[in-house]
Parts: sequence; structure tokens; C-alpha cells
Amino acid sequence: MFVAGYPWECNSSGSGAPPARHEGHDAELALRLEWYHTEERKFEGVELTRATDPVLILIFRGTHQVLSAEKRLKAGGVPLRLIPVPRRLTSDCGLAIRIPLDQRDRAREILSRARLAPVSAHLPREGGEYDPVSL
Repeated sequence: MFVAGYPWECNSSGSGAPPARHEGHDAELALRLEWYHTEERKFEGVELTRATDPVLILIFRGTHQVLSAEKRLKAGGVPLRLIPVPRRLTSDCGLAIRIPLDQRDRAREILSRARLAPVSAHLPREGGEYDPVSL
């Protein structure tokens, strides 16, 4: 059985510790890391983005609204990630949606048509702070 996130199998003690290094292990690990950093990762036909790109965090009233917004945005081709609401932001719901900043207009149009306006939208800043913005 594989341990999540590790290219080695659990040892017989079940501790999940990596086995002693051998010649093929480093090569396999290097190939897995190379794949992870270069492979286009897609989820239901929508490319997922990394947080290093400029992003917009959308906060909704509750879980039902977040999941409805996720469904509509995915159907509209907007790349997104469901994330926990950052600690510095408050919400009645523990989930938020992160979208690339360049998808802002498209997301606004899709959510407006569905009458799913977020409670707030935020741009992350250096140092873990967030600037409130309009969608």
C-alpha cells in the first residue's frame, strides 16, 4: 500500500518510514518530483493553478453557496480551488474559493447569472494580509 504523498510503500511495521536507500530509489523519486512539477494537472477538464499566481479569494455565506458557486464556475471553465477560509478572514462557512485574478470578470458574470454573489472578495498580500476588493 502506498502512503499518501510518498513514492515508497509502508514497511512491515506500518510506520510508513522510507526503506533504506538503494540505487533505484533516488532515480524514482527524481522522476516523480519532475512529473509533479511539470505535468499539467487537470481536474474535470479545468487546469488548476498554483497560489504563486495572482489570485482572488471568494467568501460565501455558507457551504451550500460555496458548493453551488464551485459547480457553476467549473461548468463555466473557471479554474478554481476550494480552500479553507484563511484565519484572518471571517465567514459563517469554513470554505472559500480561490480563482486566478485574470478570471475575475468571467467569475463575476457566471455568479451574477446564478445569483450567487459572494459576501466578500479578497486579494492576498505579502505577510499573510488580505485586501478587500469587489468581485
